[in-house]
Amino acid sequence: MYFSRRIGLTTPDRRLVPVLGGAKLTGRIQDFDLGFLDVQTDDFEETPGSNYLVFRLKRNVLARSTIGTFFSNRQSGEPNDFNRVAGADVNLTFFKNLDLHGSLGRSFTSGVEGDQTMGRAKFNWFSERYEVFFEHLYVGDEFQHDVGFVRRRGIRRNNGLMTWDPRPQILNIRRVAIKAEMDYLTNTDHLLLTRERSIQVRTHFHSGDILAFNSTDNRERLEEDFRITPEITVPLDVYGFRNQYVEYSSRPQQMLSALTRFSWGDFFGGKRKSLRFSPSFKPRPEFSAEVAYEYTDIDLPQGSFTTHVINSRFNVNLSNRWLTTSLVQYESESRRLVLFFRLRFIYRPGDDLFVVFNQTSVLGNSLVEKDRAFQVKFTRTFDF
Repeated sequence: MYFSRRIGLTTPDRRLVPVLGGAKLTGRIQDFDLGFLDVQTDDFEETPGSNYLVFRLKRNVLARSTIGTFFSNRQSGEPNDFNRVAGADVNLTFFKNLDLHGSLGRSFTSGVEGDQTMGRAKFNWFSERYEVFFEHLYVGDEFQHDVGFVRRRGIRRNNGLMTWDPRPQILNIRRVAIKAEMDYLTNTDHLLLTRERSIQVRTHFHSGDILAFNSTDNRERLEEDFRITPEITVPLDVYGFRNQYVEYSSRPQQMLSALTRFSWGDFFGGKRKSLRFSPSFKPRPEFSAEVAYEYTDIDLPQGSFTTHVINSRFNVNLSNRWLTTSLVQYESESRRLVLFFRLRFIYRPGDDLFVVFNQTSVLGNSLVEKDRAFQVKFTRTFDF
């Protein structure tokens, strides 16, 4: 219901919009948690400037439960250009291991009619050895949230999960986590869009190593053609496919550890194989390096292709107040290279100074397209 990264970007091409300023207030008044945000953006080409307002009020009830309400408003300088969302939610906890959640919301958007409602209900019961989870989500065809994160509209989603976690204490096995899950997605008229059933077994050894096996059965309805590469398009149809993977990871507390995964199975009428290898090096607590390489081979009736993805992460902590993170990512199919660097200085507990550099390059035969961003973020808290 609130996703701050929607503010300051155009829709749907996600270009940067100038932000003139804003203010945020969070805190607690007696039994109420309060959150308030107001941001004003400037005009950008054909996109008029807008004011974004977000309000959240939540109260503790019973021992460990809450009830709350939510309101957001995006209003531009143009007449009759607004998006407002109002909603309420409740989170109840009983007997230390039973969680219940419910939420309802409705959007009000200029010029939009039809079903603008959403609702969510969740049940979760868990203990040391067992867990049962069920969730139902409904999002109307015309529900719109300009400061929220809505993956898909016009859906009914049912998701269920059962987990058994025995401790056999044989063959150096510490515990085995067995999980069965089903995800069933339809449109609002109950037409099946996606169904995914999976079972996973993860064996945890006393050494810290983990061996896992997962099998997934999918059924996917493509409502339009899907261009998977510039040369290959998967036509709209209903596809059924099964995938498996085997994964082994060594104890991450070691100076040198690694994760290896091999997956295989069907893929939109064809076949797919993938291999992932990710070693980690942690010689000292203040330094760590991780490199992940993934090779994927896809064979479809429309054509075949392979991809190579490389991710690397380096963390250098000069002290417990000066922290740095560096990321490098390359993907062969799109020829996209991403560089990221973040410096965090904790000048006092709870307050930080961030310096961030991010660059995305598209490597071509003779032209390198670049998109750079440099950001500085300073936080200061006040108690009153």
